[in-house]
Amino acid sequence: MEETTDPDKPKQPKRKQRNPSEWKREKRKRSIIAGESHISVKGELVLPKKIGADCNCKLKCYQKVDENTRQRLFKGYYSLKTYDEQNAYLFGLIKKQDVKRKKNLESDRRTCTYKYHVRDQGKEIQVCKLAFAHIHAVSFRKIRTLSEKLDQNILFPRDGRGRHNNRPTKVSPTTIEMIKTHIFQVMKSNDLKNFLKEDKNKQMTPELNVAKLHTHYLQMYEPEAINIATGQPIPGYQQKVKNWLYRKVFHDEVRSRDFQVLKRRLEVFAEAPQGPKGSVADQAGLKLEADDKAVKKSRRKGTAKKLAFAEPVSMGYATAEVDAIGLESMSRYVDPSVTKAAETLSMFQQKSGMQQSCSVLL
Repeated sequence: MEETTDPDKPKQPKRKQRNPSEWKREKRKRSIIAGESHISVKGELVLPKKIGADCNCKLKCYQKVDENTRQRLFKGYYSLKTYDEQNAYLFGLIKKQDVKRKKNLESDRRTCTYKYHVRDQGKEIQVCKLAFAHIHAVSFRKIRTLSEKLDQNILFPRDGRGRHNNRPTKVSPTTIEMIKTHIFQVMKSNDLKNFLKEDKNKQMTPELNVAKLHTHYLQMYEPEAINIATGQPIPGYQQKVKNWLYRKVFHDEVRSRDFQVLKRRLEVFAEAPQGPKGSVADQAGLKLEADDKAVKKSRRKGTAKKLAFAEPVSMGYATAEVDAIGLESMSRYVDPSVTKAAETLSMFQQKSGMQQSCSVLL
């Protein structure tokens, strides 16, 4: 059968697929690693990387490494796919050595020196620090960072940018727990209908209004941020829990199992009709109580039946006296496992009685 579609019903728009590889941020990262031109975060044009000028040092680095070799090394370095691979390549070309001659042995001013090389066809050629930076088109800061990691006996340098604990503006776990507690308290309260969204027909939908939740949170925990006359947040006031933070915690909790369990209460409020006899909250509460009572009553009834017929068997009253008719009648109410146990017990006692009689005759 073909499904008929309602022309008046609005079509749900298709959700856009998540494609991280096409994000501007990811494209910028790939361009930086490849040494290509790109637009920075500030909106400035960054020119592509290129080999620097001759160092003109006493080692005569650019004479030992000709132009073709420099171009091959440059292209090979920027053909690496990740930031860690590039760091590992440069890390392997830096050698640490002790200072050969030191005037003051007790001084800690200079404890070691670094030698820089380039690798061509398996052969390493020593160059100065400036030529090493110009051939690979990297900064002295990058070389200094790798040298410090070499001094710390790190075997493989990893990208540590942004991975630190120095975050003075980090939100405390106590604040996040307070927001979570407030969300669950509202969902469990009878005032839940005041925080539901309304559609075009002024009918409640099973969705929470996060803006109202945030305002209610400020009224409870930050009353100084609320205008008493309007009941709305004061514009320009620096709130401890801003709207974006409350929304972030809320949407994180939407994915949790506890929130999904409580979300059924929203559907009950939305399904309950609005009538003059009672409010939506009262009708929804009566519906929830009726469902709970029906479930409890059915459970008590079934449990009472099982206990009434299973008790004699478990207490040892129905043993050898239980006949086939009794087992048939009990099997309608008692679980099969209980009936099987009663049969096994009666057979065991019959055998034990026969063995006792045989021993008396002997």
